[in-house]
Amino acid sequence: MNSEHRLTPTTLQALDQVVEQAILNGLIPVIDEHDVDECQETPKSCAEKLHEFWSQISSRYAHRYPTAVYEILNEPGGNMDRDAWNALALEILKTIRAVDAKRVVVVAGLNSDDPQNMQMIDLPENDRNIILTVHYYKPFAFTHQGAPWAELKNSRHVPWGTRSDQDAVQRDFAAISRWARGRPVYLGEFGAYEKAGIESRAKYLAFIARSAELEGWSLACWQFDHDFALFDSDRDRWVAPLLRALLPSAPTN
Repeated sequence: MNSEHRLTPTTLQALDQVVEQAILNGLIPVIDEHDVDECQETPKSCAEKLHEFWSQISSRYAHRYPTAVYEILNEPGGNMDRDAWNALALEILKTIRAVDAKRVVVVAGLNSDDPQNMQMIDLPENDRNIILTVHYYKPFAFTHQGAPWAELKNSRHVPWGTRSDQDAVQRDFAAISRWARGRPVYLGEFGAYEKAGIESRAKYLAFIARSAELEGWSLACWQFDHDFALFDSDRDRWVAPLLRALLPSAPTN
């Protein structure tokens, strides 16, 4: 966005191309506002920009790309408390609904490392084109071992896969389902950093994916490439154990 909070034509044209290519390849594009740092640190300026962003996007796509989904904001939290986020989410939803009554909109709960402590979000009961989203990276000591930004750069060889590990996931997922109160859930992120052992990473991804599917949730793994990677860009190939963990019948070549 420029200094007047307007999305540039170049940006919008590039977004059109990405959305179109996703749809042509049988994917469901999620247009996600991802300014995590600003929105967690300075909620007021974030709110101003978020209004402008969704006003422009919802007007542009009101009669286009009906399978595309909007996600209002990635990981709200930090200095934005539950009441402030709930009010802002409702305001943005009204902005979208003013021009697009049926678009599927994804709304996050206030970002929390612990599903057992998730706070309710109050959304219009008569609006059923809303999906709730959560991210899941527990246990953090496993999923982020070796990650320098998580202050775990010296951590190694933390395994995952015991019955106790699995039971903890199931308790957390049950808590998420209670929090959702009957609305559909999108597990928008889950994964394990590349420093974890490949066998444990595969077990983790497989168990999370199958457990989410049993709950009836949609899901997206973090991430395609880089440091939680499913795809090895240097060798131009999938990381086979991880892809099979997510999609057991998928070809890996």
